Amino acid sequence: MKKALLMAFTLTVISASASFAQGRWSLGGELAFPQGNFNNGYGAGIGVSGRYEGVINKNLDWMVTLGYIHFFEKNNSNFSAYQVPLNGGLKYYVDSSFKGFWFGGELGLNVIGWRWNNPGPGDDVNDSETRLGLAPQIGYHISNVDFSLRYHIIDDASYLGFRVAYVF
Repeated sequence: MKKALLMAFTLTVISASASFAQGRWSLGGELAFPQGNFNNGYGAGIGVSGRYEGVINKNLDWMVTLGYIHFFEKNNSNFSAYQVPLNGGLKYYVDSSFKGFWFGGELGLNVIGWRWNNPGPGDDVNDSETRLGLAPQIGYHISNVDFSLRYHIIDDASYLGFRVAYVF
């Protein structure tokens, strides 16, 4: 039994190592536009994200993304927000990995924080919570650049996001 467990563990480590050897990192800039009720109180957002993408087969990759997006106040509301998404998912390339058009989706946890800047006496108000999010997306990969468009669905904090990333 111990030998079987050791063999399974060894094969898992070797498989993961091979996957990481074939994968690539990217660092990108984000533009985000709040949707639905989230659009009522918050303006556009900007941010950064890092992603690791590993190859499963010729057309299918897995990915893990961590980012930070700051949403600015809208109409002098004194409200601002931020999101820290940590997502994992799949990416399907129409041609082959790291080449051409792709579509995919991610699922993960999103830390969402709000801030109200009190214009009068008293303290500012801050709050945050973690929510589950889903992000269907499409994109195009050319050379060392990846372009993507996604609709990040997070209860009442959804947004349409654009990402341009350098892949290394």
